[in-house]
Amino acid sequence: STAMRLTGAKLPDYGVSPFHKQFWKGDYTIHVRPKYSFNVRAVSTRTKRTESGNKENLLGKFLADGSTNIQRSGEEYYDIMPIWEWDKIPGVTSRDFKEDQKMDVQWGESGSTNFTGGVSDGVYGCSVYDMDYNEVQAKKAYFFFDDEVVCLGAGINSNCAENITTTLNQNWLKGGAKISLNSKIKNAGKEQNVDNPDWVWQQSIGYFFLQPSNVNVSAGAQSGNWASINASRSKEQITGNVFKLWINHGVKPTDGSYAYMVVPGINVEGMNLYNKQNIKVVENSNSIQAVKNEKLQMMQIVFHKAGTIKDNGVSISADKPCVLLFKNIDAKNVSMYVADPSQKLREVTITLKTKLMNGEKKVNCNLPTGNFAGSSAMFLLN
Repeated sequence: STAMRLTGAKLPDYGVSPFHKQFWKGDYTIHVRPKYSFNVRAVSTRTKRTESGNKENLLGKFLADGSTNIQRSGEEYYDIMPIWEWDKIPGVTSRDFKEDQKMDVQWGESGSTNFTGGVSDGVYGCSVYDMDYNEVQAKKAYFFFDDEVVCLGAGINSNCAENITTTLNQNWLKGGAKISLNSKIKNAGKEQNVDNPDWVWQQSIGYFFLQPSNVNVSAGAQSGNWASINASRSKEQITGNVFKLWINHGVKPTDGSYAYMVVPGINVEGMNLYNKQNIKVVENSNSIQAVKNEKLQMMQIVFHKAGTIKDNGVSISADKPCVLLFKNIDAKNVSMYVADPSQKLREVTITLKTKLMNGEKKVNCNLPTGNFAGSSAMFLLN
């Protein structure tokens, strides 16, 4: 079925089953649904940032900073690289430079933090990237469900002169882009700044803003050449129409944040009908980032620090930093998946109280070690 999808004999969803994989050795997340795939590339002290060398990949400086690859047809980014704005890689929080930035270290630059990884049950998952690079800090987390992926950022700090931005996507335009502001829909133009839009839609992918956001939308021509990213290639100017969507955190943000949701495989009518109440951002701080999916009865939590989170009769505490995924959180039989992104802990204690539980339950979770450090462990709570 893979060959048939690749040759175009069958549609991209042919033979695709829901699937989620956290590569704890490689700091990479793959999330697949019949309608889309959404992958995240991050980096830690255990892995290397994107390499440059032989005058190739000259502008790939920010590719490892929590970048997202959102695809429905497979053509979204095909050969777009010569005209990309490289500090606005999809998913990345970065300084907004006037010129594309060359790589500082060509070969083998390591990541600077160790709290990067994720938890997974094989179908759903939650990933985290603790970012501290190029004088920008951010706690970036990704929550993966069926119809949507929620992206949260907190603790965004920088003392630099440039605006700090988080890019939601930068792909081929192909058709128009729509913006909904105060429930009025308009077409996106070459570039506009929109304060607190309801949503933005482009090429069957919807972007909902889950907190007030200063948003920039660009739908128009961009130019560049292959030689700018690979010195042996052509300097001939290439122009194409690009869709670009980013949140502006302003200059020198202190504890800045973002919260947005990507819904692939949706039309404009579907955007207005979409039930946003299904997704609840329970917390988005530099201590805890957590999202609940009401329909799935699922809660996913990143504890950057030991702490407690409370929501509607549910209380969850962790005595050490970790990432958690709860299934059937409102039912009697709760299953819990735990992972340690730092890959250093041997155990973590989780204290849980739900609506149906008599008293609280304390679970001492032994974590995988050795080659499996950073992978997910499951615990059933009755």
